Amino acid sequence: MREAWASVLPAEIQLLEVYEASALLGTLALKTKAAELPPGRDKHQANLLLAIGSRYPDLPRDPQYILTQRINVIYITLTRSWTTAIAAAGGDTGASIFPLLAKQGMDIVLISRNMSKLEAVSEEIEKTHQVKTLIIEADFTNPSPKVYNHIEKELVGLKPPPLVLVNNVGMSYPYPEYFLDLPDRDQRFMDIINCNILSVTNMSKMLIPNMFDRHKGVIINISSTAALIPSPMLTVYAASKAYIEKFSTDLQIEYEKFGIIIQCVMPGYVATKMSKIKHSTWMAPSPDRFVTKALLTTGIQKI
Repeated sequence: MREAWASVLPAEIQLLEVYEASALLGTLALKTKAAELPPGRDKHQANLLLAIGSRYPDLPRDPQYILTQRINVIYITLTRSWTTAIAAAGGDTGASIFPLLAKQGMDIVLISRNMSKLEAVSEEIEKTHQVKTLIIEADFTNPSPKVYNHIEKELVGLKPPPLVLVNNVGMSYPYPEYFLDLPDRDQRFMDIINCNILSVTNMSKMLIPNMFDRHKGVIINISSTAALIPSPMLTVYAASKAYIEKFSTDLQIEYEKFGIIIQCVMPGYVATKMSKIKHSTWMAPSPDRFVTKALLTTGIQKI
C-alpha cells in the first residue's frame, strides 16, 4: 500500500515521509516522521487532496475533510516549538487547551495573573505529558508596556522559539446590564478593553517576528459569536470580540503568504465559569469537547 500511495503523491508531498495510508471505512489515517513541513503548507495540503481525488475519484467529501484535519494536526505538532498560551486565570477553556497541545509534544508557556493556579496547571501538565512548562505572571488588565516587556524578556532564549500562540484571555460582564447601569462601569470597561483587545494585539506583535523568520506559525484568537449578533446588555464585551474577529481576518490576509496561520475561533455558549453554565448540553459543549473540535479546524477554517 505504501508504494501505491507514494506513486500518486507529488514530489513535494513525499517530503512528509508518509509511511502509512489506508482507506478504511471511508477514513484515511496518516502518520509522519518528517522533522517539519516545507513552507507553503496550504499548497502542499491542496496538492495532497488533489492526489487523493485522482487516485480515489469516488471518495466522499467528508473523509477528505477528515484527512485534511489529520494533516492539520500533524502540521501543528511538527512546529515542535514552545506554545505560548495566554489564558484567563483558572479559565476552563484554557485548562482544556493546554493538555491537548502538550499531548502533541509541545512545551507550554502559561501566562496569567494567578500564580498559584498556574503552578498547579504546570505541575499537572509536566507530570502527565512529560513536557516542559514555563509560567509567567502577568495581569492583562494593566495596559502598561511594562507588562509586555516583562513577558518578552521571559520568552527570550527559549529554543525553539514559540511558534504557536493561543490568545484565550478574556473578560465579560458579571451579568447582562444596561451600558450606564453596570456597577463600577468605568473600571470594568477599561479592564475588558485592556484584557480582550490589547492582549491579543500586543502578544501577536511580540511573536509574529519569529514566525515570519521561520516561515511558519499558528495564532489562535478566541472571539465569540457575540461579535456577530446583536448583543445588548453586553455591549462592550461584544464589541471587544468583534475587534478580535476583524484583527484576525485582516492579519491573516497580511501574513498568510509567509506561512503563518491566524485563526479566529468564535464559539457560542460553552459550559464555563464565565458563561455561568454549569452543565454541558448539545448547545453548550464542555470546554474539552469545544477545544478538541476547534483545534481540528485550525488552518482549514479562518473563522
